[in-house]
Amino acid sequence: MTNTNAGQLTAQQVDAFALCVRDHGMAGFYMSKTTGSASGYSTLTIAGWHSSPISPSSALQSALKACNASP
Repeated sequence: MTNTNAGQLTAQQVDAFALCVRDHGMAGFYMSKTTGSASGYSTLTIAGWHSSPISPSSALQSALKACNASP
């Protein structure tokens, strides 16, 4: 994910990233400014934005790579 402002991401950039990850096989992937977790799951945090609860997997790693982010 390209970051044009040092350490700051716009909501549009974050939405585009989340859409890319969903398009690459992670159907329930969303990003927000709030945190949450479910037992056995973790969240991905990028510049103050937090993902919906995720389970690390090869599908997640593949989606992040395709969308230009690292786990």
